[in-house]
Amino acid sequence: MADVEMEQPKVEPKEEVAEQNGNTNKGENKTASEYEENETYKKLISQQMKKSVAEALMKLFDSGYMTADDVDERAVEMMNSFPEDQARYIVEQLRESRLFGVQNKAQYLMSLMRNFRDRVRNQGAQSVMAGKLITGPDPEKMAEILKRTGYSLEITVGQRKYGGPCPDWDGPPTGPAGQGHEVYVGHIPHELFEDSIVPLFEQCGKIWDLRLMMDPMSGKNRGYAFLTFCEKASAAEAAKKYDGHEILPGKALKVNVSVANTRLFLGNIPKSKTKDEILEELKKHAEDGLEGVTDVIVYTIPDATERHKNRGFCFVDFADHKTASDAKRKIQQHKVHWVGVGSAFSCEVRST
Repeated sequence: MADVEMEQPKVEPKEEVAEQNGNTNKGENKTASEYEENETYKKLISQQMKKSVAEALMKLFDSGYMTADDVDERAVEMMNSFPEDQARYIVEQLRESRLFGVQNKAQYLMSLMRNFRDRVRNQGAQSVMAGKLITGPDPEKMAEILKRTGYSLEITVGQRKYGGPCPDWDGPPTGPAGQGHEVYVGHIPHELFEDSIVPLFEQCGKIWDLRLMMDPMSGKNRGYAFLTFCEKASAAEAAKKYDGHEILPGKALKVNVSVANTRLFLGNIPKSKTKDEILEELKKHAEDGLEGVTDVIVYTIPDATERHKNRGFCFVDFADHKTASDAKRKIQQHKVHWVGVGSAFSCEVRST
């Protein structure tokens, strides 16, 4: 299951973006004084943004990697909550990354700032700002792979997704049906990305998609990925060929065909909800990543009152392993909120 249906990463011509931002002078070496008559800059200053941060944002807009429309009032408010040097660092890191592969830039900016705040809280600002906030492969090298294959790339704070669907796919829109198409790729060196994984595994057959899991607290990959092939035989060959393969000297991969797990445990369920109410609520969150929900298993309390119709947890069945995996990631990262009677709760989730 893909979070969103994607198009090829696109960057608008710098001239067009600059004009949209109210600036027809496209130079990136401007000082704050040269932006003083710019309407976008004046608006940022009126929103209490520090001049050096507003200047960094204007340079980001001029670069063409992001537009003023991607930075709404919520983003400005959060950016203003950081010390000036930290806010400027975030913006400069965005420009350096080129936002390559980021589809929803407004959402990505908010997620990145929340993640940065958590990292500073845990590691300290000096430690975090000493390195890169956004990591990834060389953009030119990745662009060459995308051009050669016709695949798309979608990047969020917690995942890098290559493909899905492949350009000439004529099967189900959700991908290959049935078990045995997906392989688990573990022990991936934390500094590697799709540009090292895709060329290796595509030798075994056509890839449907690759989902490389990212650690928001380090900015590096988590050391594992899920790769789906269009054909089962390709998955079996990949597991046989690359289990134990040294992708770097002394760094051997762990590769096996994924074991289907289509059931998740959800905790913190309001005890006043029935099975049908829980199922209906979960299906409302399809756009949030809970696609493919097929059933809910609820355990009741003997002699329960009207206020206690379940034990505070349930098991949710999904159509396949992939949708269950994506749902688990979505809930863990963003939390699915269910507004009840005067309150809201967040689901706890784990595989069964």
